[in-house]
Amino acid sequence: MSLDKFESFIRRGFDKTNGGSWADPYLVACGIVDDNVTVVSQESSRKHPHSVIPYVCGEYNVSCIKFLDFLRENNFKA
Repeated sequence: MSLDKFESFIRRGFDKTNGGSWADPYLVACGIVDDNVTVVSQESSRKHPHSVIPYVCGEYNVSCIKFLDFLRENNFKA
């Protein structure tokens, strides 16, 4: 299994000048190889719907939740 079909996601992830986070491809890869990993993201799919963490995670059946949901599920309080 590879992320080849998401080349733009990987390229964007390594392009710091474009606002990409270098860790994005690694987070998804960790979820691919370890079923116990849940990726936490606050990205919206409005701007680039096919190149954000939640979409790529969904394509590879990697568990992914929004940051606020993570806080709620773990009973964090302000």
